[in-house]
Amino acid sequence: MAYFESDFWHPSVATDVVLFTLRQGELHILCVKRKDDGLWALPGGFLQQGESLDECALRELKEETGVAAPYIEHFKNYSDPQRDHRQQTISVAYMAIQPSDELQLRADTDVSDVKWFPISGTPQLAFDHNQICKDAHLLVGYLVESKPNLVFAFHEGDFTLTELQQTFAALAGDKYAPHNKRNFRQWVEKYDGVGLVEETGDVKTGTHRPAKLYHPNQNFLACPMSDLTHQENWALGMMFGLAIGDAMGAPIEFQPSREPEDYIRSYMTGGAHNVSKGEFTDDTSMALAMADAITTKKTYDPHTIMGNFLKWKNEGAYSPRGIMFDCGNTVYSALAAYEADGSNPYTGKTDPMSAGNGGLMRLAPAVIEQGVFQRP
Repeated sequence: MAYFESDFWHPSVATDVVLFTLRQGELHILCVKRKDDGLWALPGGFLQQGESLDECALRELKEETGVAAPYIEHFKNYSDPQRDHRQQTISVAYMAIQPSDELQLRADTDVSDVKWFPISGTPQLAFDHNQICKDAHLLVGYLVESKPNLVFAFHEGDFTLTELQQTFAALAGDKYAPHNKRNFRQWVEKYDGVGLVEETGDVKTGTHRPAKLYHPNQNFLACPMSDLTHQENWALGMMFGLAIGDAMGAPIEFQPSREPEDYIRSYMTGGAHNVSKGEFTDDTSMALAMADAITTKKTYDPHTIMGNFLKWKNEGAYSPRGIMFDCGNTVYSALAAYEADGSNPYTGKTDPMSAGNGGLMRLAPAVIEQGVFQRP
């Protein structure tokens, strides 16, 4: 946490780490007590010359607590000019996971103590660290549902299905509570067609009847997407993200914006177009139409793209319902104009007030084409 100044103004850059673990089935975070003001804070400190942000986060965590976390990931930056009373400091926040609470913690460098706190009983922390903890807590609950293999970072060895369910419940809430035991086990066994875990052949004994032990399913962890090139993985991620975001947002289209604690975190039904769970709308349909044209021609051909758009308009191609729906006035008028003439694929309104965010979403295939096919 050493403080430094420069002859030329610049914001200081620091990393702060929210380290999670489970203790007695409850989510905890690791905090350090600062020597200079006696306040509890997240482990972290200033970036050193010649050091990457990841290296800084790992170094500060190790120096101040003695912990070398097996999983760590950057999740957000905090840049309020008033967040640090000493000078303007940008905090690059990391989330880390430690599989065991049986750690040899040690206070070192410029901290006097290090301690686990339950997430529900976090004390008043220095700077904006309480907000960082809150954001990290929301994120970890979301991540374990979208990337369930992350729960394995909380387990140092083999585990029972009850222990695994307790981990999910501690991180993501009532959906994984004990009364959902049957649904949870079916979900684990069938996840992604291969299952999340597999039996080890051993059992855990104790005061209750022996329970089967499990470990991560290597067929699940060895995802075939790992064989993709970086560009192919990036392209798939963009298209999947577009479709998932479209499907998750469709039921709340035209509603007021939400605060982070009320963000949509799973598929819903209803909305202006009465969508079913996971049903995407016009933006994904048009993106698929453009992607189909580009992969067919191996280049960006606007006439082929417009032809596919008309298939969507007139035949319901690329639509989950088999008919076009949720088409805005600007798009519809442009397609009608091209259908009538066929000479100008860039017909349509150019007034900025007629544009919507959907236009950005469905441009994804054009961006991918520039990266994957390397068209000059």
